Amino acid sequence: MSSSVPHSLAAVMARAEAPVPDYAGAGVPLAIVAALNHAGIDVGFMEFVAASGWAFSFAYRYDDESPAYMAVRGEPSADGPMEVFAFLPERYGLVYDMAPTADPDRLWSFVRRHVDAGTPVMSEHMDGGLIVAYRVKDGRRQVFFDGTVTPGWIDINGLQPHAVYVFTGEPEPRAEITREALRRAVAKGRPHDWHGTPQGLAALRQYLADVQDPAKDFVACPAWLGWAAFERLMARRCAEVWLRQVADGLTGEAKRRVAAAADRYGEAFAHYDRYRAAILGSEPHRGDSHRHPPAGHVAQAAPHLERGIAAEEAGLDVLAEEEGLDRLTEAEEQDGPSEAKE
Repeated sequence: MSSSVPHSLAAVMARAEAPVPDYAGAGVPLAIVAALNHAGIDVGFMEFVAASGWAFSFAYRYDDESPAYMAVRGEPSADGPMEVFAFLPERYGLVYDMAPTADPDRLWSFVRRHVDAGTPVMSEHMDGGLIVAYRVKDGRRQVFFDGTVTPGWIDINGLQPHAVYVFTGEPEPRAEITREALRRAVAKGRPHDWHGTPQGLAALRQYLADVQDPAKDFVACPAWLGWAAFERLMARRCAEVWLRQVADGLTGEAKRRVAAAADRYGEAFAHYDRYRAAILGSEPHRGDSHRHPPAGHVAQAAPHLERGIAAEEAGLDVLAEEEGLDRLTEAEEQDGPSEAKE
């Protein structure tokens, strides 16, 4: 079930359903979409980011030493960040095949075998990307890393965990995947906790409170005013685009609800993008060396963040109304499209 679709991060972004905003093109989901496309799974970047639940989720703890881990790690069986990325591949009948980074010889063999076969090798190294080539230079075994952060040649023993996908079963019906993805959107966005770290709206509200607090030193915790926060906030554009795609295939009340939620997520993205611009300026920057504005300026930008959270909450409220969307969409699938005008 392989495909001839080029598996590079740039190719995934070029095929995206809409222009990918600055920061939203995070390396891990880009690499997974490239691998899925190569495996013959017809899913676009924005659909994956939203249907996986990532575009609806947010995790935040001010004193977290490595906030990137909140985005890409966790136990696949739990409500953790890595579980988001495992959801869609598993529904399409795929699982990881991995090699241990602690064993350089096995890792080198793994990389060579899959690169020679043209199979995308996903890596979590530096925000994630693909391993696309290998070489031996000056006696050192190196791989070429295609990532959104620090792409280039790297020694094999400097890699973070990586994997390829292999088929293990049959994919679930696409309609059922969409219904479950809508349920997940609400679950990921609603306030909840994962191992002591606020998630969803609870995390967003705590983030807002800290941004408004002049005693919080975001220069000492810079990632939350840079890529770690904005990779999630800018992904709300993906939520909007995907919800509109879903609404296009529905009728009646389900169509109205999903389209209304898409409108709210579009508003949320617009406010978050204004917040990003107020914090970072117009030029994208993905490293930790960015010069962050003083605390007073950060607090002045907070109203954009506050309005974005309010719009996102309204979108979740529409999706979570008492008559569940999964039941509405299932009934439409059984009854067939309605001929009544909207």
